[in-house]
Amino acid sequence: MSGWRSLRFAPRGAVDAPGGEPRFGTPRDGGQGALKAVCDRSRGFATPQFVLAAGLALMFFVFLANMIVFQYGKGVVRGALNEGVRAGARSAAGLGDCERALTDTLDDLLGGTMGEGVEAWCSADGAFVRADANVTFRSWIPGVPDWSFTVSAQSVKESVP
Repeated sequence: MSGWRSLRFAPRGAVDAPGGEPRFGTPRDGGQGALKAVCDRSRGFATPQFVLAAGLALMFFVFLANMIVFQYGKGVVRGALNEGVRAGARSAAGLGDCERALTDTLDDLLGGTMGEGVEAWCSADGAFVRADANVTFRSWIPGVPDWSFTVSAQSVKESVP
C-alpha cells in the first residue's frame, strides 16, 4: 500500500534535482502541482489519425471474417450437393431422395440469411444423377461485391443386378 502512495504523491519537501527544484505536490504550491503536471501531459490520445487507423483495421478484420464465412458456405454447398447425389444414386432411390438429402444438409449447416442465397436442385439423365446450385452470398461491407458462383455434382446411378 505504501508503494502505491509513494508512486502517486511525492513526500512533502522532497526535491528532484541538485538545483533544488521542488517536486510537484509539495507544500509550496498547495499540493496542486501533481494535478497540473498530469493535466499538462494529457493532450488527447484519440487523434483523427488514430481513429482512422483503428476504423480501417476493424474494416479489414470484418472483410477477412467475411471471406472466411464465404469459404465455409462454399464448402457446405459442395458437401450438400455430394450428399444429394449419393442419396439419389442408389438403385431404389429417386430424385426425391436426392433433393431431400440436399435440402436437409443445407438447412442443417447453412441456415439463416446466408442460406437464402442458395438455389439447388437435382436432375436425372439416364445413368447419371446430377445436383446443381446457383449461390449468391451477400457481403457484410457496403461497397464490397457479393459473391456468386455455380456448383454441380454428379454420380452414376446404381443399376439393379
